[in-house]
Amino acid sequence: MKVGLIGCGKLGSIIAHGLREGKVPSCQLVGVLGRTKEKTQALAQSCACKACCSIEQLLELKPDYVLEAATGDALKEHGVKCLEAGANVICISVGALADEAFFRCAEAAASENGVKLVAAPGVIGGLDLAASALMAGELQGVLTKYHYASGGSGLPDVYDGSAREAIEMSPRHLNIAVAAGLACGSLDKTRMRLDVVPPEGKSGFGLELSGDFGTASLFCSREGRGPALVAYSALAVLKRMVSPIVF
Repeated sequence: MKVGLIGCGKLGSIIAHGLREGKVPSCQLVGVLGRTKEKTQALAQSCACKACCSIEQLLELKPDYVLEAATGDALKEHGVKCLEAGANVICISVGALADEAFFRCAEAAASENGVKLVAAPGVIGGLDLAASALMAGELQGVLTKYHYASGGSGLPDVYDGSAREAIEMSPRHLNIAVAAGLACGSLDKTRMRLDVVPPEGKSGFGLELSGDFGTASLFCSREGRGPALVAYSALAVLKRMVSPIVF
């Protein structure tokens, strides 16, 4: 399978080198597209693929899958074009799906061309459990981000609102609110909270689920290599999509 990549920053580099190293054995990275010529060329050279200067040039390589590791704006700009060209899209910038107009355009393009746009779960687990629990009946999801006070992100120390309100407040830092909201069935009913890391605690994300199925909770720390898990989650999605046996 041929794979294209949008985004040549830290996360894009992890994905590109992961493909180069054979983490998804049946896939080959054929081209990368980035914002800056120098970074794009450097990543392409290190991964033995083509450096592309436009989405049209990337799509000329006929990728079966395009992985987005850039920004929500990049996904909105290029995502539908990729779907219309017959490429499945795996996105990291899940927050873009909170834009109803983009969501509907992407949905129509995927349906009409027999492909899919798949949201990578990012730095939290439990979204598969949330999707299963939603099938069982009513579901309430609460996603909490534990962060250090005055961390420089511009986020308030404490916050409690809907996933939709959270992504509108900070599209860059609360991307994961949309992934949780979609998995739980509603951006408006799923809650997003911000809280300060407790003494001797760790920064990260906690997901609490309650409903007809019962209750569940999960915590994923952002300490160590936590942020890189976003990139690895995109590779894991790709591996599931191309594997003959999926779990």
